[in-house]
Amino acid sequence: MLIEHMGERPIAITIIVRSVYMLILIPVFGYGATANTLTSRLIGEQRQPEIMSTLRRIVKLSMLSVLPVLLICYIFPHYVLSIYSNSSKLIAASIPSLYVVGLAALSFCFGITFFEAISGTGNTTHALILESFVLIFYTFQTWLFTTVVRSDVAFVRTVEITYGILIGVVSLLYLKYTKWQQKKV
Repeated sequence: MLIEHMGERPIAITIIVRSVYMLILIPVFGYGATANTLTSRLIGEQRQPEIMSTLRRIVKLSMLSVLPVLLICYIFPHYVLSIYSNSSKLIAASIPSLYVVGLAALSFCFGITFFEAISGTGNTTHALILESFVLIFYTFQTWLFTTVVRSDVAFVRTVEITYGILIGVVSLLYLKYTKWQQKKV
């Protein structure tokens, strides 16, 4: 079982960092919903050629909204993590993971925006298939890092970066090379 393998301290680090990570991702998911809506709207208005440039602008805005929070997390990690724990040892041990999820949040700005755009095209079944593929890879990589390699928590958290990049690349390739433009919304 994962808890038995990792131990109490790594699980505590994971819980603390996950809490901060979810706060950082709030605007990213908001911009993802915006990508979904604007993609659908542009298709409805027969303005498909504008979709890719709109998505690039959304990625930029998403990153700009996350960067100030990341700067606070990177400059004052002890203060940010002290919201969730008063153990100085646990806070110190959580800092490397906090830095990793900060990078992951930036990869999510790209990945979630393009992934949500697929749903905006009306091809939700294709979005499910693409995400299932990425999740299989994500799960395998997590298992590999925790069970086989027995990495520390910060290194295991790099799977989040992989997920953000991979879901973004797969979605971007889908939007560039499939015939979704003919879809009527």
